[in-house]
Amino acid sequence: MPTEYDRHKLAENFIERYGRVHFRWLLEAFASGETNAEIGRELAEKVDRHTPFGREIVRRWRDHFGSTVTVFRPHQDFASEAGIAGVEHT
Repeated sequence: MPTEYDRHKLAENFIERYGRVHFRWLLEAFASGETNAEIGRELAEKVDRHTPFGREIVRRWRDHFGSTVTVFRPHQDFASEAGIAGVEHT
């Protein structure tokens, strides 16, 4: 797990190299649920890089700059069958 110093140093280096606008875009892309491959490809286009950023470097940024949370919510018909109250159908 990265330390606070590691996270801030990586963010500082990213901003110095690619700019604050692209750092903001990166955080928004993580929040929107785009895949690491999509983010690497799109960011490379934005910063005029000839090859996409690899999934591993994007994963490293994702792990340093935030947390990914996965939630499982059963479909209403299964929740009802299992006796789980309060699950709405989506």
